[in-house]
Amino acid sequence: MKNDYKMMMDKLENFLINKWCFSIPRYQRKYIWSKENIKQLIEDINLYNEANSRFFIGNIVILENGDNEYEIIDGQQRITTLQLIVLSMIYLYKKANSQELNDKIDYLKDFVYVLLSNGKKINKVMIDDKSYGVLLNYCISKDKNYLKIDEYLEKEESIFLEKFKNIVEIFEELKISSEEEIDVFRDKLINININVITTYKEQDAFTIFETLNARGVQLTQTELLKNFIFKYVSEGDTIDITNLEWNDMYDELEEEADNFTFHFFRMFYGYKGKLEDLYNYVKSECYSKSNTKLEVKNIFDKMKKFSIYYKRLLHINQNDNYECKTYSYMKAKNNKQLRSLLMVLYYKKQEGLLDEYNYNDIMKMIFKFFVGFNILKNTSNSINSLVIVASNKIYNANNSFSVIKCFYEFYQELEKYYPTKEDFISSISLLKFSNKNKKGNVNSKTLVFLLNEIMDADYYNYSEYNIEHINSDDICTESRWKLGNLIAIPVEFHKKIKTDVVSEKMKLYAMSGIKHIINFTLEYPKYDENSIDIRTDNLNKKIIDEFFVDSDKIENELSAIKMLESYFKINNDNIKLYNIKEIKYMLELVKKDDTFIELNEFVNLLNKSEKKENNK
Repeated sequence: MKNDYKMMMDKLENFLINKWCFSIPRYQRKYIWSKENIKQLIEDINLYNEANSRFFIGNIVILENGDNEYEIIDGQQRITTLQLIVLSMIYLYKKANSQELNDKIDYLKDFVYVLLSNGKKINKVMIDDKSYGVLLNYCISKDKNYLKIDEYLEKEESIFLEKFKNIVEIFEELKISSEEEIDVFRDKLINININVITTYKEQDAFTIFETLNARGVQLTQTELLKNFIFKYVSEGDTIDITNLEWNDMYDELEEEADNFTFHFFRMFYGYKGKLEDLYNYVKSECYSKSNTKLEVKNIFDKMKKFSIYYKRLLHINQNDNYECKTYSYMKAKNNKQLRSLLMVLYYKKQEGLLDEYNYNDIMKMIFKFFVGFNILKNTSNSINSLVIVASNKIYNANNSFSVIKCFYEFYQELEKYYPTKEDFISSISLLKFSNKNKKGNVNSKTLVFLLNEIMDADYYNYSEYNIEHINSDDICTESRWKLGNLIAIPVEFHKKIKTDVVSEKMKLYAMSGIKHIINFTLEYPKYDENSIDIRTDNLNKKIIDEFFVDSDKIENELSAIKMLESYFKINNDNIKLYNIKEIKYMLELVKKDDTFIELNEFVNLLNKSEKKENNK
């Protein structure tokens, strides 16, 4: 019986010159090595001295698919780079007008293609790129005219042609361009050591891959998890479907890929660790379940769904609602911390456990809290753990009542990080913004959202707003740094204001066609230096009304939630059966009358209606 795998240390020459051919599975990441990565490898090989050391290029994991046919499970970046290095050496031999060109091409061509018994030539590594195949054929031809290769490189573009040109440049930078210099490098290259691990079962290949990469930094956490997930959800022909689904999931995310994965598992498992430890944590959680395969499949199914929500979060359509304001504010502030919470709330809305009205109300609470929180120059690191716990609890909530309860419990915990009303008022009175004296400035992005909210501005991408000083900013006049002298205006309109004269500015404001700016001119038609303090007081009052988190209101809401929960327990009724609108109305009845008289009538009415529906 054949062993599950075999391991063999060999010279690179022996590994490449045999009749093996290699395919790159479609689920593998694309070729991504940078010029710096390639240069480091070439320099390492060039410094290699066989007499003094054994140069080791690393592990290669391959899966046997048939006679002399293998899939590259791990190592495709290095193998692809080595193929390009060999082609570059042939090109440089041609350019150096080597006297033994045909012999040298005959030797090196066996490194890059295989001659089958039927006389057909196939690439040693099946790189799915037409331009690579054309380049290979140009290089291994006996034609000494290297200019044909140059002409092809000028008219075609691909990642492989770009890296080929990079390698030629690196060789020339390192002064490896004469025939003798290339000979020396070739001899070093073919004598480096490589550890080839050959497996015969796909599952074993994935396991070996994990073992080799779990401690490394070459692959991202998402790429490591991809391999782990594929191990359990791909069987036979389904691997192509799984790969397409994975690519769809991460399409357009690019540098956000690990961020999505990270926030997904914060929500899914309540993960509180660091990104670099995520892979091992998820693997451990899956192995701890009675059915690991089922758990992994559930993860993959949920990731596909939540990737859509995450992309929506990054590219929200511009609407005048609090979801859009919240998403845009978090993006403007580069606050990624809430993404797990925002994803799961939208998920519960899609499940029908939150309706549009209550979902928007929750978004409003989040928006107002964090704008107010940031006005006071607080940072959100202190509440990181709260967000993770709440995201996970809401994810696991399977009815409208539980979703509302989890959110208000989270909000009550948030409120503990907010100042008292006296401290809030004191902090608001000190708000200032000046381009001439930036010490103590409130953040300009926060200020845009704050001013537009209290001035009831129509929303259309606040990231394209500037802060305007109505009376010109002056380093010597502190009153001009106050809120009463500030207004948020769109960048394009701001460019049209070419004057510092207030009366002329007011005329431009009045003709702007922008609602909140026009309303300002109507409220302060004779705005001057004396108006600053009056307007500052008015705006401060609005900020307090709009943004101060009233702990009593949150306490009352939670008290009503607990009373309603007790009511259903006493009456042996199942609160899970009621939708969000019914729950919210019941809470209002509880707050209005703690004797439950009206609540009883309403619940009885609902139950009768339900019986009528069942009798139809």
